[in-house]
Amino acid sequence: MTRENESAIYREYHTMKTLILAGGSGTRLFPLSRTCYPKQFIPLFENESLFQKTVQRALLFSEPEEVYVVTNAAHRFLVADQLAAIGAGGRVLVEPEGKNTLPAIVYGMTALDGEDAVVAVLPSDQLVTPDEEYTKAFRAAAALAKDRLVTFGITPTSPHTGYGYIRPGDDLPGGHAVGAFVEKPDQETAEAYLRDGYLWNSGMFLFSSALFMAECRRLAPAVAEAFANHSSHAFSMRSTSSECV
Repeated sequence: MTRENESAIYREYHTMKTLILAGGSGTRLFPLSRTCYPKQFIPLFENESLFQKTVQRALLFSEPEEVYVVTNAAHRFLVADQLAAIGAGGRVLVEPEGKNTLPAIVYGMTALDGEDAVVAVLPSDQLVTPDEEYTKAFRAAAALAKDRLVTFGITPTSPHTGYGYIRPGDDLPGGHAVGAFVEKPDQETAEAYLRDGYLWNSGMFLFSSALFMAECRRLAPAVAEAFANHSSHAFSMRSTSSECV
């Protein structure tokens, strides 16, 4: 399926934006991955970085101006250079200070200026093949996102203890309700999860921006309130320098 065909599908569900989270420090791949050159920016596959491959996946469903990259001050120019190297546009949003996943997503939502849109959220440090199963999952998720927050589960290939898991719940058209999210298990529990049909938690999401913010105000009101007037109010501390190793 061509990119034009995919774009036409997604226009049925309003404009799709993509938010790429690119502020991680990549500590699991140390010493190859360093503070100022973390793993998502290392050209590990076909002379391209995981970040660049994530951007290319995003462009299946979003126009360049609909791609937003949340990163930090230390990596902002690295992000710009890697976007230029693959001929991709995109908007770079710089966090004053990293505050974990939820604030990063809400920070990205502030760039939409109140526009209600379908938004995909993608980590920048995953290697995902954008095959037919991938695009099928996003088509199903876009339909579900009209009134649900959608996350993506991955069928496990081993009882891995380094990932969070999802217990699938009731069947839905094109997916399942989430029965439960569970944190990284020990080996015995991971083996039980594998037998019981649990999924790896991918950290990828798709939702209506209006629904996401409504749920954020309901379940994490302090985070939502911090970003309500100006995004800089959400950060209680400001970094005055960057230290690279």
